[in-house]
Amino acid sequence: MWKPETDAVMAVLPEIEAKLAPFQARPHWAKVFTMESRTIEPLYPRFKDFRALAQEFDTKGKFRNRFIRDHVDWRQFGIPFNPSHRLSEWYSYRK
Repeated sequence: MWKPETDAVMAVLPEIEAKLAPFQARPHWAKVFTMESRTIEPLYPRFKDFRALAQEFDTKGKFRNRFIRDHVDWRQFGIPFNPSHRLSEWYSYRK
């Protein structure tokens, strides 16, 4: 049975991610993770292409939510980036 234990999950995730790091494990974008953009980007060879395409076809960021803005570094396009944002805050924001 699912239990809403966000604080407990957020506390253990960095440990799990550290153990998986040698395997270059990628986070599932629809699941909870704590990895920052600088850690995620090297795991996706075409990450820069994604960012460029998103900017080309969504110039005003209408289809980007807070989660994407906080986990993808958009500074090259003059869009503020907040890598210190934590998922626990994001989940609180969703409620």
